[in-house]
Amino acid sequence: MDSLLTYLKKGLVRSLPGDRIHDGKTHPGAAESLRNLLPYVLRHWRDGLLSVSLILLGALFVLPQPLI
Repeated sequence: MDSLLTYLKKGLVRSLPGDRIHDGKTHPGAAESLRNLLPYVLRHWRDGLLSVSLILLGALFVLPQPLI
């Protein structure tokens, strides 16, 4: 039983291997990630505004149905 606990202890203390893809770089913040989306938002802002307004209009039409 002593050897089983020794193997468990060695396994829990072991450090993880290095990540070959990430290579120590930090992840970008939310602002930098959103900055990458800015060209697409600027290009399609009219379509997005139309979509959001249609969704809100549809939600307003659904609200009075339980009252009727």
